Amino acid sequence: MCGIFGWSLQPSPCPQALRSLVDVAELLSMFNDERGGHSWGWYAPERGELQHGLGSMERGACPLELSSHRHLMAHTRWATTGTISTENAHPFCVENVVGAHNGIVFNHRELSRRYQRYCPVDSMHLLHHLNDGYSFRKVEAYGSLEWARLDEETGIYLCAFNDGELAVCRVEGLGVIWSSKWFHLINCLDWSGLTVERDYTLVQNRVYWVCDGEIYHTKQRIKCRRPQVWKSWKD
Repeated sequence: MCGIFGWSLQPSPCPQALRSLVDVAELLSMFNDERGGHSWGWYAPERGELQHGLGSMERGACPLELSSHRHLMAHTRWATTGTISTENAHPFCVENVVGAHNGIVFNHRELSRRYQRYCPVDSMHLLHHLNDGYSFRKVEAYGSLEWARLDEETGIYLCAFNDGELAVCRVEGLGVIWSSKWFHLINCLDWSGLTVERDYTLVQNRVYWVCDGEIYHTKQRIKCRRPQVWKSWKD
């Protein structure tokens, strides 16, 4: 299991709320390390910056640096498929798409044969499909995704599918913030002295676009096939 989090700030954040973003970055790194610990990474689409590291994100990434970005997506990895290395740390860049996945692609070997791909990490298949515009009907997977496109200066896409978890809130005076677990997100904002203006329940399979502190639903869907091992695995 891995963790993802990030934010999209409004154009003119409240100065007091903006100062609290350092605490948000530190706490979300710590909380999501509970779901990771092998490696970490983050991407800031506005500046095109992508960084990776090994170990825990709380120790490896600087909260002050994270909070300097108006749009940011981050990932903490617990390795399931693929070795523990910076090359296998999310977010991955696949041509025009940079993204991170919390979950599992169960039929990654089949997809590698079908599409003649070398994907050392199963999640990479999802980003290849997004980049190539392929249907997800042949993909057996669950989880949540965050990604951005290199031909777009700002904005991050979010999607939860097949019971994937993703908590999203709009924070007063700041913008939209998300994380893997509701418990982590709400406690993080409470301890940082921030007020939740609205929380969002994402419709499964629907793709959302977050930009300038607002969240919009799109017409795009990610409809992966429920894994054949789904029932026994979930039980």
